[in-house]
Amino acid sequence: MKRLVDEDTRSAIATAIAGIEQQTRAEVVAVLAPASATYGEYALLWSASIALLSTTLAPYTMSFVAPSIAPMHLLPLLGPTLFVVLMLVFRQPVILRRLVPRQVLQRHAAAMARVQFLTQQLHHTREETGLLLFVSEFEHYVEFIADRGIAQHVPNHEWQALVVAFTQHVTRNEIREGFIETITGCGKLLAQRLPASANNPNELPNRLIVLP
Repeated sequence: MKRLVDEDTRSAIATAIAGIEQQTRAEVVAVLAPASATYGEYALLWSASIALLSTTLAPYTMSFVAPSIAPMHLLPLLGPTLFVVLMLVFRQPVILRRLVPRQVLQRHAAAMARVQFLTQQLHHTREETGLLLFVSEFEHYVEFIADRGIAQHVPNHEWQALVVAFTQHVTRNEIREGFIETITGCGKLLAQRLPASANNPNELPNRLIVLP
């Protein structure tokens, strides 16, 4: 499920963050999660349900369609075999993503974003100007979380266009392009609303944080 982010991408993102932080008092942290949950229970539920239904209907179907050649002695193997095959298929990210309700994906990703805001110490900056750029790749989820020092100058709705554009990049597996474009856009907005002061220390790491 996890896609590697190469060193060139990490370096480009760190450079972009360092660049905009010279123009603003905001402290930007970028976090990339391969996924915010495993969702294995959904693959299990769908696999078990289909295997059980197939096992239940198979004797009637096979006897009706081809009673003379139906391999009835193989029926006990149908359920377990189908279950194993479906589990392997349904665990593929492109399929599993479609088995999980959208609201469940969003709920897990939103919870992970809030955990990361606290974990990365974004609420402990000197002027309360932390800004989290959070991406959960499996869920195609993007969220910005700003501390109070930013929120009072930049309402949430002003981030929305950047969030939508970033989400489209994530959907197309354009992680690097999405981060760079978003960081640049955030920098322009933050430089206007929270311009850098004479004393503008770098309080948080600029590197991309990739979760395990």
